[in-house]
Amino acid sequence: MPIFHANGRPHDGSERAFTLIEVLVVVAIIAVLVAVLLPALSQARESSKRSVCASHLHQQGVGFAAYGSDNKHLLPWTAKFRYALLEGLYYHGYEKPKADD
Repeated sequence: MPIFHANGRPHDGSERAFTLIEVLVVVAIIAVLVAVLLPALSQARESSKRSVCASHLHQQGVGFAAYGSDNKHLLPWTAKFRYALLEGLYYHGYEKPKADD
């Protein structure tokens, strides 16, 4: 099946191909575009990480608030924080809590 040009003439194979200089110019242009776009993409990635982190912190806050509203406005304790807080209070003269009846 013959190949035709856009103007309707048949392609006879006599046209030249791209020269080495033309190919190198195109490669250089692509390299410059990539060099310009990489910092912008990296900034977008960092911005995305920051917004995901902020969303996770917000969700943790919502969870703690829901826990507090269900448990007499008390937040959950962690073992290390509770130990450090209570030992600090005892050191300053506060009494240890009595067992609930």
